[in-house]
Parts: sequence; C-alpha cells; structure tokens
Amino acid sequence: MAPVDAPRATHVLFDMDGLLLDTEGFYTTVSQQILDRYGLQFTWDIKKKMMGKTSQEAAKVFIHETGVDLTPDAYLHERELLLEKLFPTCELMPGTPPATSRRCAGGGAGAAVDAR
Repeated sequence: MAPVDAPRATHVLFDMDGLLLDTEGFYTTVSQQILDRYGLQFTWDIKKKMMGKTSQEAAKVFIHETGVDLTPDAYLHERELLLEKLFPTCELMPGTPPATSRRCAGGGAGAAVDAR
C-alpha cells in the first residue's frame, strides 16, 4: 500500500490521566480508603461497573454497590482530596518520554490535558 500524503500534524493533545501518567491504581487506593471507614472492600466487580463512566455516574455506582451513606458529590470531594495527596507521587507510563518527544519533534506543539 502506498503511503498516504497527509498534512503533518502541528499540534498534539495528550490525556495525562492513564495515558501519560500511571494514575489508575490511585483511584482504587482512595476508593478503598473511603470504604475502610465502613469496613468494606472495593472489589474488582465494583470497579468494573464504575469504569468508563463520568465521575458523577461512577460515584452513583460506588454508592449503590457499597451502600455507604454518602452523596455522589461528597464521595467525589473526598476522593479528590485523597487523590491530590497521591498525584505528586505518580510515575510516567512506560514509553511516555519517547512517544511524546516523537510526536512533538520538528517544531510541533504538544499539550497535556485532563478532562476532570
């Protein structure tokens, strides 16, 4: 197949959370910390039901599945406070520096974003 003659990208946006930064485990950790007060476990079954949803939808699943006495906003607020303590310790995902430098080479601009 012949190469496609396409315009060169001039800008690239990267989603930091889970793509550039290894933060996935932090969400499990803080959800478990919240459940520790209730003597409950944050199981894979609960996490699977939360994945791929908006924060509000995931919070509703968390509360429904665990039965904790929190509103979705209260859960999300507490979760954010706990995450803020962990985020400074996160590691880059494997391959991040080479991938980002290749994408931004040749004068292209890159930006990291987070949709929270």
